[in-house]
Amino acid sequence: MPLSMDGRIKICHWPGKSRPRRLTHVLLFTLLQLNSAALYAACGDWTEADSQATLDAAIASFNTQAAPCEFGIRLTGEILLSTSTTGADNSVDGVVLTVDGQGHAIDGQDNSGVRPFWVNTGTDVLLQNLIIRNGNVVGGMLAGGIYNAGTLTLINSTVANNKADSSGGIHNNNVLTIIGSSFNDNITEAIGGNGGGITNASGSTLTVTSSTFLGNDARRGGAIYNNSGTATVQDSTFGTNSAFYDGAGLYNSGTMKIINSTMSGNTSQQIGGGGVFNSTPGNLTVINSTFKDNDGSGIVNSGTLDLHNSVFQNNSGPGDCYNYFSTSTVQFSQFEDSGATACNLAAANPDAAGNIVGISPLLGPLQSNGGPTETHALDTHSLAIDAGDNSLAVDADAAPLSFDQRGAGYPRVRGNAVDMGAYETPPYFFADGFED
Repeated sequence: MPLSMDGRIKICHWPGKSRPRRLTHVLLFTLLQLNSAALYAACGDWTEADSQATLDAAIASFNTQAAPCEFGIRLTGEILLSTSTTGADNSVDGVVLTVDGQGHAIDGQDNSGVRPFWVNTGTDVLLQNLIIRNGNVVGGMLAGGIYNAGTLTLINSTVANNKADSSGGIHNNNVLTIIGSSFNDNITEAIGGNGGGITNASGSTLTVTSSTFLGNDARRGGAIYNNSGTATVQDSTFGTNSAFYDGAGLYNSGTMKIINSTMSGNTSQQIGGGGVFNSTPGNLTVINSTFKDNDGSGIVNSGTLDLHNSVFQNNSGPGDCYNYFSTSTVQFSQFEDSGATACNLAAANPDAAGNIVGISPLLGPLQSNGGPTETHALDTHSLAIDAGDNSLAVDADAAPLSFDQRGAGYPRVRGNAVDMGAYETPPYFFADGFED
């Protein structure tokens, strides 16, 4: 990788070739992990912003860039908004906007009609170390925090206390990637308002990794509403989200994969799906995930459900997993319930598909057990330990999972076989030093 005269890493562009947008985001994230001071915009040094006027001017400058470059904006103070910010709008291939919040916020101050950020069609943006809060577009608009029609990556950031008629936090209309971020207390207020945290629109792509969604609220999809799009959720926790109708944690009518993730204490008031509601014609795959204390059930399925290596405990009305005029394929999973509220599985220990039905997996409280997100640990006497199938413990690309939900340092397989659920129990050692 080439360096400039002062030792900084440069990103090169070759004539006639365009650099993939996603590669830029991965490269930028790698550089930021190595040294946050090492990243500079290729079309100039960082532009600093400490007010709405300076932020709007910097975004306007980015919008005029006509040749491939990395354009960087660094916040040096809170940005208090009286109007919506200037939209990021540059579809020139290879032009990328990076906004490093340095822990500062772009704050809509709950002013009516104010949205903190907007990404236009064809525009490539990376937001990191940033707080997006107090946007308010209630009254005929969607996307209280961010509207994305381009390619947006959000890293180590917080989206909180935003509200809209629909899509309280973010409305994604193209490609959205969330890494190591938090969505808290975003809401929708219209009668048909969906997607308290995020709405992923039809045909759009959403990827969520190592993130937390707490206290978001909507009519459908309290945390995430996947409206006929493609969504992947991995290594993430969804807690205390709510929905008036269905899908307090997640609502899916498209294609969704949930991997190494936790649904805990979410509440769906009417139809169900406290953890997840999979609507016709949705295709839902759940791998090594944990469902506990959800009101309105762990999963309600009216589409196609493939469920592997997962655990369910203390989910109410109508229980752990309910198939509504649909069927599901369930393997190597454990349910406290049995029968109709356990994906129509009869009590067994185990059944022919490796499922343990009618016995509690003995999950602990939601708490920090290491890693960036909270999890439910398994009691050392849980039957879910070493009871999964290693061949089913795979990521969205069907590659074997290396780690449990907590990430690096927490291997996915630590005994004879993978544990069921999002948490992998460490080996237990007797006083003589031998492993159980």
